[in-house]
Amino acid sequence: MKLLTLLKPNSAVGFSSSLLITILTVMLCVNYIDHQVVTYLNEHPFKESIGVSIILSIPVLMGLFSILYILAYVLTLYKKVGTSLYKDMFIITVTYMVTVSIKNFLKIAFGRTWPNQTPSFFPDDNIASGLKDRGQLITEGFHPFTGLREFASFPSGSTSIAVCFLIMLAVLFPKTRIPAFVIGLSVSVLLVLTNIHYVSDVIAGLFIGTSAALLSLKVTGRDTTS
Repeated sequence: MKLLTLLKPNSAVGFSSSLLITILTVMLCVNYIDHQVVTYLNEHPFKESIGVSIILSIPVLMGLFSILYILAYVLTLYKKVGTSLYKDMFIITVTYMVTVSIKNFLKIAFGRTWPNQTPSFFPDDNIASGLKDRGQLITEGFHPFTGLREFASFPSGSTSIAVCFLIMLAVLFPKTRIPAFVIGLSVSVLLVLTNIHYVSDVIAGLFIGTSAALLSLKVTGRDTTS
């Protein structure tokens, strides 16, 4: 328990420790695990189903929910109506938006190719067509600050968004803890099994989402787990 408390990224020491462990784990995966997992999944494809598609769409639905909620919250302020529920959901929404901004910047900064990336990965995209026409093959790896959609695998945005949202939901609304944990774990695992993300992408996304959620709860005084 003491070790878990030390590694919580809602303090300077906890954040530094968690960041160091995440960096080391990501480096290990990039060099020794990611490619092997993708190769295995290519040889033994994971069978997708409607249930899997629904689970993987959860981060997108969370984004839609947050947009709708922020509009509803503005209306409640205009009518001068407020409850603890509105305040809690507002905190979740703002933290979600911050998390999205962070992951978007990191995607551009690292510029990593997606698993099984090819120039035709986005066949209808002008940038992809331009690369293909000029015969510029997209090599697997990192292409920092290119800003292209082909180079946006790291970190996993779906993981960071889902984990951030679900952790805050579980802390602010304790009755949701079990389903939140199951959904968060399912999204993370399925992103790897379906070859949408590398293992290291998901690990980095877990760190970003967890850090954003716990730091936000700490700042707002809602960190009931500390």
